[in-house]
Amino acid sequence: MTTCEYCGSQRVIKSGIIAGKQRYYCKKCKRYFREIVATLPACKFCASERVIKSGIIDGKQRYYCKKCKRYFREIVATLPACKFCASERVIKSGKVAGKQRYRCNKCGHHFREGDLRVEKFLAAKKMDKVPACKFCGSEQVVKSGIVAGKQRYLCKNCGHHYRKGDLRAENYTAVRAMCVLLHSMAKGSFRALGLMFERSHTLIYRWVREFGGSLPEPDVSGNIQFLRFDEMVDFVKSKKTSFDPLCYLTVAHGKLWPGCKAIVVLQHYKK
Repeated sequence: MTTCEYCGSQRVIKSGIIAGKQRYYCKKCKRYFREIVATLPACKFCASERVIKSGIIDGKQRYYCKKCKRYFREIVATLPACKFCASERVIKSGKVAGKQRYRCNKCGHHFREGDLRVEKFLAAKKMDKVPACKFCGSEQVVKSGIVAGKQRYLCKNCGHHYRKGDLRAENYTAVRAMCVLLHSMAKGSFRALGLMFERSHTLIYRWVREFGGSLPEPDVSGNIQFLRFDEMVDFVKSKKTSFDPLCYLTVAHGKLWPGCKAIVVLQHYKK
């Protein structure tokens, strides 16, 4: 039973003969189609069987695919496959030094039989394989110029730049933790820490900023009406706040981290 080539329906009837081929009509999609000759090759682009002959070019039969609307020619099986991409879409391209030269229609490369330059090119390309990213291990890496005589690469996955043999992929966990700790204890500025650990001060700044952004928001009670952080001398000598030495004060001691101690002095609230 013949089925429709467009919708796959079996509601098909014969509708005459055109160019020696039986024509059919589909009652479901209301389209005409003809009988496909089994000897015709399938389309080289979409593998469809809706192929018809379309003349002869350079002694080779040309075909036309009705599905993808592209032309292709008959491939001679005796021609060698491309040495670069292993494609069979190869045509002859003259002779060089007494040897037949071929051209690949897929990758566009020319090659000859027994040409040693192809093997050297493939070996050099294999040795020049782009290494995986040192940060995320991805293989989506492209070249990104040369810095200090070394090839630089760019990872499209994580966006990092790196070079062959550089030390920027080392583990910075211990150094980063020490820089954040010393800066939070007010034991050094960004430039001082950079000189101490032999790192850029901008890198130290980014480490501290990233660590500060990862901390949770402080939980402040809603009962606090007014909160002021100041030293004892400034608190006593301040003219903005009246201070009565006979009133009661609330003193709270706290230890934020080793080496840092805080004292909070609160005056009783008068209604």
